[in-house]
Amino acid sequence: QRDMAPNVSDTFFATKKIPGAGTIVLQNTNGPCPLIAIVNACALRGTLAPRDFLPHDAAVDYSVGTTTTTTTTTTTGSEEDVEDVGGVHVDGLLRAVSNVIMERQAKDAEDANVQRTCADALEALPSTARGMDVNVKFSTCDGFEYTSAIGIFDACDLVLKHAWVVSAEEHGEATRDVIGRASYNALVERLIDLRTRVEESSRAPPTVTGSVDDTAGVSGSSGKDVVVGGDGDDEYSRERAASSSTVGSHRAADNDDESDKLARAMNELMIIEDFLESTRGQLTQTGVAEMRDTMRDGAYV
Repeated sequence: QRDMAPNVSDTFFATKKIPGAGTIVLQNTNGPCPLIAIVNACALRGTLAPRDFLPHDAAVDYSVGTTTTTTTTTTTGSEEDVEDVGGVHVDGLLRAVSNVIMERQAKDAEDANVQRTCADALEALPSTARGMDVNVKFSTCDGFEYTSAIGIFDACDLVLKHAWVVSAEEHGEATRDVIGRASYNALVERLIDLRTRVEESSRAPPTVTGSVDDTAGVSGSSGKDVVVGGDGDDEYSRERAASSSTVGSHRAADNDDESDKLARAMNELMIIEDFLESTRGQLTQTGVAEMRDTMRDGAYV
């Protein structure tokens, strides 16, 4: 979505009039899906009309390249209503959404939170012409990392939901525990970290657990054994044997601990990969059911 055209403002989208509902904008190849979704939700709700796509001083005729589309107009009293414009540039979409946001600003002029949300939304709005970064959280259908761009939905009084939700019933407790309340970005970062750890472990040389021979002499700087004589010899040998056993036990314990960590990492890696692969359509039965259960009558989602 990010690089849909060399000059985004030149991108043109067809429109379609739905009898009894309004005019919607049709998706183009690699078009800005979130922006179009906002426009269509506002249009179907009745807070955005086709005339909002046009500059205030634009003529009713709408031309694109060598093709001229003449809009149909109806007149009610002294107000002219454009029923369809045939198509719209990205600039028209941005203009229409900004009008909706500014109307919300005027309506809730005394609400400081709304004013801040709308101001941030207007600032972020131009970037949506190339798409929008939406970082979902897998725990619930309305879980998102909040950004000023996401705030555009709030500013337009729209509900944002997704159907990419994990549950123990559908995916198993192990998957639910690993995915948990993670966001998509956090899960991808975790996936990369686990893959790196597993790959590094596979390239690392095996660790050899060694021990000191308690019957051998102490190695001197010359490389020859230095024999300890006298009554302390047996006691010294026993101390060396005990020390050797302790060191060997610690090394074995460390190796077992590393093996356990690697096994857990590989298991977690497999769970994440399986979940992302099995839900690559970015929806789950759990998510669809949760969306249905949480949607209000008459809401535009």
